[in-house]
This record gives sequence, C-alpha cells and structure tokens, in this order.
Amino acid sequence: MPHHHLPTDRSPHVVRQWAGPLLTDARQAGPIPMAGSPDWCRLADDDPRKWAAVVRAALAWISESTPAATAHRVRAELDGIDRAVAERFKAAASDLSTTCTWAAIGPAHAELERRRAAPPLRPLPPFDPDAAARWVHTGYSGTPVERAAAA
Repeated sequence: MPHHHLPTDRSPHVVRQWAGPLLTDARQAGPIPMAGSPDWCRLADDDPRKWAAVVRAALAWISESTPAATAHRVRAELDGIDRAVAERFKAAASDLSTTCTWAAIGPAHAELERRRAAPPLRPLPPFDPDAAARWVHTGYSGTPVERAAAA
C-alpha cells in the first residue's frame, strides 16, 4: 500500500491548501454533489467529483473541530442557557409580585421613604463599641451581668 505524506500541521488552512488542487480539478468535471446524496451515489467510484465531495465534507468537519469553533459553539450554548435562566427568573419574579400580598409583609416603599426622611422620634444613644462587639459575638449587647439579670 503506498504511503501518502500529508502535512504534519493539521490546521484547517494547511489541509485546505493540500485539498485545493484536488477540488479545482474535480470542478472541471462538473458540479460536486454533497457526499452521500443521490447524485453522489450515481457517480462512478473513480470520478474525481466523488472524492472531492468527501474531501469537502472532511474540510467542513476539520473547520468545525477547531478549538475556536468548539469554543464558539459552547459560548452560544451557554449564552442560550443564561437567557433561559434569566427569563425563568423574570417569570418567577412576575408571578411572585402578582400573587404576594405585600401589605401583610411590611410597609410599602412610599412609607419606608417617608420614615427615612423623618427625623428620629428620640435621639439615638451614643455608640458603644464594646456593646457592638458583644452583640456581634453573642447576639446580645448587654454586659454579662445585665444578661444574667435579664434571664
């Protein structure tokens, strides 16, 4: 069996360069049908168009198998998933907003804005960093003595 030397660089560009003359010669014999089509099946096995159709299919496969093509397909698939998830979140938020009785949960936005704009009803006590630290660690801001007395 003869050994054919193909380029060691398998990039689509190099393969296209190699296949170019074969495709050009086959086009001189007439239109090149799609590999596997009825027109392709009717060609004689030694017809250069039959081989050219298979080479064209191989070139398409090589082009689709490059890392860039694969990355493009994966990115498109992930973008589609992102859009579907965003639509599901929008639909869920819309369903929630129409079915929930917000007045039962808390004050309306306008009431919160009014409260934020109004001065406090009584002055705030001075900030006690020790009490803040106790609250962060224990959930209770009083001193241990005050805590024991409250229990």
